Amino acid sequence: MEREQSEQDGERDGRACLRLFKFVLPKNKRISRIEFKNLTNGKVFYSKFFLIKTFIVPKNQLRFAVSVSKKVASKAVDRNRLRRYGYTSLQSLWVNLQNGNFGHIMAQKGASKLSLDEVRSEIETLLTKAHLLKRK
Repeated sequence: MEREQSEQDGERDGRACLRLFKFVLPKNKRISRIEFKNLTNGKVFYSKFFLIKTFIVPKNQLRFAVSVSKKVASKAVDRNRLRRYGYTSLQSLWVNLQNGNFGHIMAQKGASKLSLDEVRSEIETLLTKAHLLKRK
């Protein structure tokens, strides 16, 4: 009974669709702070609203990070939402990504106005440009 009530409350708030997605990658799939500091060189690829820095890793690992600066979205709520959209998009594409890479996706100005589907298509385009998606 409580669950039905909370689902109805979520639908009224417009949050029902957000519950369908996991927002954060597991810790073992994210770049740690220590690894982050070591990643200085890499190839950069751009799209209209995002850029990705890719690094080839000798081990057969695959890790990603998504960051949004205050210049892109001044409110923390907007930065976190955009970051969650990025992680959700990565999670849906995870099985198609090639191992042996670290990637850092950064949002650019204008990205804070995008919906989840628009973020997903932008990130998919970006990963294709960077040759990180497996060929079908």
